[in-house]
Amino acid sequence: MFVPGRRGLRACPGAIVRCLIVTDLTRRVEAEERLRLTLEYAPIGLALESPEGRFVLVNPALCEMLGRDAETLQSMTWQDLTHPDDVDVSRDELADLMEGRTSTFTVRKRYLKPDGSVL
Repeated sequence: MFVPGRRGLRACPGAIVRCLIVTDLTRRVEAEERLRLTLEYAPIGLALESPEGRFVLVNPALCEMLGRDAETLQSMTWQDLTHPDDVDVSRDELADLMEGRTSTFTVRKRYLKPDGSVL
């Protein structure tokens, strides 16, 4: 039971409070499904990364290209996979993006496969 108070409604001592919030999640669920299908069936390697550079989501094409399974990639960062000579360029471009100095960037870089070969 709620009683009026100086700062709105407040619960009476010992009262059981239940709250029900109803919202339509249809659009969100549909958007998540579109993203999932896009990642799963894209013929090119795609990934979502955290601000720290850790892979959050990876698609099968990226796994195949880099010779690693999704679980392994999600335990790594883009820096772990990038050829050492290309890390600084990628880091600088990403810093500009994160700090709002640019809204997009394109970079050509090499990735390392598990056997040490370069992609």
